[in-house]
Amino acid sequence: MSLRSGELQNLLPRTTEVGRIQRAADEHQYAHQAARNEAFSREVQRQTQQVESPPGPQDARVQEAGRERRRRDRRGRRKERSSRMAVREEGRGQRLDVRI
Repeated sequence: MSLRSGELQNLLPRTTEVGRIQRAADEHQYAHQAARNEAFSREVQRQTQQVESPPGPQDARVQEAGRERRRRDRRGRRKERSSRMAVREEGRGQRLDVRI
């Protein structure tokens, strides 16, 4: 395939233009990758700090409420057991009790 001088004059400027466009696309891709890496490292840093941070005052209140709830549950179970024992001692509840 042979090129004429007119075609060659049109193609030469375009070859440098293609190189410039390719460099711009590569730089854009590298910048985008760097931004994603930066966002990922910030997210990892935030998660690390979140795990390492001690519980704050609000967390302590939630934990205290959970403890209090468990105490009430234990007290309720103890009362329930004692009431069952009282029924058994009377002889009721072991069999079907029918009164007419």
